[in-house]
Amino acid sequence: MEERIAAEKKAEADRVEAEKEEEQRRIAKEKREQRDKDRQDKMFEIGLSWNNQSKTFYDKDINFHYVDLFFLTDEAFDEVYLDVKNRKAAKEKEEAEEQERIRVENERLKKEAADKVKAEKLESERLEKLQADRSKELAPYLDSNMTLDLARYTQEQWIAVLAEMKRVHEDKIEYQEKEKQRQADLAEQNRIDQEDLRLRNERIEKDKKEAEKKLEAERLKAEKLQKELDDIKAEEKLIADEKTRIKELEKEEIRKAKLAPDKLKLSFFNNKIINVACDNKLNLQSKEAKIILETTIDLLNKTIFYLSKKTEQL
Repeated sequence: MEERIAAEKKAEADRVEAEKEEEQRRIAKEKREQRDKDRQDKMFEIGLSWNNQSKTFYDKDINFHYVDLFFLTDEAFDEVYLDVKNRKAAKEKEEAEEQERIRVENERLKKEAADKVKAEKLESERLEKLQADRSKELAPYLDSNMTLDLARYTQEQWIAVLAEMKRVHEDKIEYQEKEKQRQADLAEQNRIDQEDLRLRNERIEKDKKEAEKKLEAERLKAEKLQKELDDIKAEEKLIADEKTRIKELEKEEIRKAKLAPDKLKLSFFNNKIINVACDNKLNLQSKEAKIILETTIDLLNKTIFYLSKKTEQL
């Protein structure tokens, strides 16, 4: 019984001791975690970055990279902290000084640029006035469409340029006057030559037209004679052919008439008259002969009409 009570007391004492140790470990852990958080906050306050993957603090600006900050003693951590803080402060001071230097340099450059612009403006105004004055002085000796940079010359150079331009202008006027006279003389000589050439061409053209006219008259005369000969031959042939045709018709009509009754004979006779009336291809020249031919044809037509009408009544 006593042994059991003693064992229970011992077990209770062990449990209490274990709880006490566990509480001490918890408190120690909390203190460690608080310490680590405090260290992390202090590092964040001075601008360090935290890499959660590698569990390290780093700062690229001061080339700082530390892995074991949480395992340092307080004294060692404080040394690291102060070192980083001092390096950051030195870096910030360096950057501030560099910014100030840049600002001062920019101000200096800005002032130099402003002074340069002002000087350039004054120089530009001076050159513009000098250009205008010299252009006005040079205008009488310069073509209106020419533009020269006169302001770039020194005074000595400008005096020489002005004298040279004046001489060139006078030489140009003299040359133009001579050239104008030469062109006038050339134009007059050209006019005389053209007039001589025109008169010569007119004579040649006149002689050519007279020769052509003479040749044309001779050609027309020859063509007329040839046409008259051709017309005579054609008319003679037509008359001969017509006479042959009429003879053949007469023979045929005589043959038929001997065998035909009176009415048919009169029709054959009427056809002969029609053939004669239609034969008006005579090449008559005089007006009187043409009137006789027309009157005869008119009488023949009346005869044909009378004969046809009376034949139908048989």
